[in-house]
Amino acid sequence: MVSHQSIIIVRIVFAILIAAALPKSHEWWGASPEAAGIEGPSAFVLQLMIVVFSVFVAVVYFAIGSVVQFVARSRIAIAAYFDVCVGVVLIAFLVYGGITAEYHAV
Repeated sequence: MVSHQSIIIVRIVFAILIAAALPKSHEWWGASPEAAGIEGPSAFVLQLMIVVFSVFVAVVYFAIGSVVQFVARSRIAIAAYFDVCVGVVLIAFLVYGGITAEYHAV
């Protein structure tokens, strides 16, 4: 039997993984801003935008998951299924986005 507490813990773990997926995949496999001629404060601002976007997606995921858990509180398996499916899809999209992101100097 799945409890509400275990679903919240799974949602927190997925939110942390979602927040880390885009910046880490971009750092490991993506293009570097220095290769496009972007250096100094501009590169820092671009990296900061990547992190802020990723954290925003994680917060939205956590909030929507909490609403789904509240609405489907009598059917706890639906909330658990929603958390896992949406979490995996978001991580996959963010990793893909981190790998394919490119910089263009203006």
